[in-house]
Amino acid sequence: MKNVKSIVILAFAAALALLAGCGGGQVVELSSLQKRGDVYVVPETQKPYSGKFVVTSRKNEVLQAGSLKNGKLHGELTTYDTFLGLATIGSHKIETYANGMLNGKLKKYDANGKLRLVENYKDGQRVGKVEYYDENGELGPEQRGSFSDQRDGKTYKTVKIGSESWMTETVKIGLGYQKNWMAENLNYEAEGSKCYENNPANCQKYGRLYDWQTALKSCPSGWHLPNNDELQKLVDIAGGKEVAGATLKAASGWNRSGNGTDDYKFSALPGGSCHSDGSFHDVGEDGGWWSASEYNSDHAYHQLMGSSGDRAGLSSFLGKSSLLSVRCVQD
Repeated sequence: MKNVKSIVILAFAAALALLAGCGGGQVVELSSLQKRGDVYVVPETQKPYSGKFVVTSRKNEVLQAGSLKNGKLHGELTTYDTFLGLATIGSHKIETYANGMLNGKLKKYDANGKLRLVENYKDGQRVGKVEYYDENGELGPEQRGSFSDQRDGKTYKTVKIGSESWMTETVKIGLGYQKNWMAENLNYEAEGSKCYENNPANCQKYGRLYDWQTALKSCPSGWHLPNNDELQKLVDIAGGKEVAGATLKAASGWNRSGNGTDDYKFSALPGGSCHSDGSFHDVGEDGGWWSASEYNSDHAYHQLMGSSGDRAGLSSFLGKSSLLSVRCVQD
């Protein structure tokens, strides 16, 4: 605890030193400016402000330090956490802005001041890979693992997606969001499930296809079919619905140059679907994964990705009797 408090004090001192040492000039309290739309202006002149600013607490602690150019965030914005004198992963962070939008690296640190996560942005959108670091500063192979389904002995790759937050090195709190996902489609031979075109080779590559009722009870013990909230958080972490298809799709296995970058090692593959009339469709082209969330008595939600674009979105147009792929998430 003493070590964590000292880090916060050092962070406060570093913020003041940074502001004083970057060419001098006036430093204003952000609350002294007026915000007009997305531009901060000087109240007396109504002109956009350019220069350094801080955000301070009632105890005069520096919570944020950065700069504005023509009234918009520009350069590095540093956020310090002083809540109860404790720092959490992600609350101590450095963001890089240009003309009011995130452009460049966003770095997040833990309670000991060690870099734990790096994201890259361009024009406000996250791009490229998210880099996770362990307590020793090593890139995150610890995010990947495997488990064996005790029902049939099949082994599946897994991946942790998201980041956890910590008050100290031993006390976990719920400010972060991290889930352990299967990094392969489920291939458990539940009654009523099928291989695409009834070909076992397709099960080996894409996993089995399940109707919704079967999907609800097909995940192994300790795992479950994700609901809409869990699927949406996965998409949000992966960059949002417009780009998550690209970052979550496998780097090979999709037709028509539809492969993804697989930034999160989720390795989504296009297992196609089987309709209620028994016809199979779109293997290699489209991937659909059941959600545990019900739409109505005949339809349930499902996550869709395709070869023709980078989107990843929830839909409900397929009926519960259709057969789709399954990805399980750990309880």
